[in-house]
Amino acid sequence: MSDPLGQFVRACQTINPAASAAGFPPFMAAFQQETPLNSGPYIFDLSAFRTAFGTSPIRQTILADAQAALEVLRSEGMIWHLLLVGGSFIRQGDAPSDLDALVVYSLAPTDAETIARAIHGVRDGLRRYPRVDFKFCPVDVDPIILVKRLLFFSNVFGYDKQSHTLSRGSAMIVPDAIVVGDCTQ
Repeated sequence: MSDPLGQFVRACQTINPAASAAGFPPFMAAFQQETPLNSGPYIFDLSAFRTAFGTSPIRQTILADAQAALEVLRSEGMIWHLLLVGGSFIRQGDAPSDLDALVVYSLAPTDAETIARAIHGVRDGLRRYPRVDFKFCPVDVDPIILVKRLLFFSNVFGYDKQSHTLSRGSAMIVPDAIVVGDCTQ
């Protein structure tokens, strides 16, 4: 990855305090002023996400479990590129039920047997973290599949069941190295 990506991510993060104060709406400005920099999904690196959302003991426990779950992924050869997070965890409140995230990933192994073993290892490893609800989308698929999965989960995370509207934004977590400019992952 290049430094322009890191610059884009840093620029997107400038809206996070205002978005947080507004409850992470899908859009922060009037429709005519919307840009990828000032609307959802709101981008955080992992450290900033922990700081912004680790505001209670329950949240800190869930975040620790999510970090451990990401380590399970890494140990099985799965490289996570971003997490799209929504649901109760990014809404107000000290006691969210869980952390809902779509994990966009790639696998280091390339042969089918190794990939199957890695996926089973991840599935088994994640059972230890019931408050971490990861869904998965590989990054090395046809762009239509990737975009469809991202938009589907973005809509699911933003849907208000009572008003039947898309009323909430989502958060996108990127690895810390992207934000600090070491985009070599």
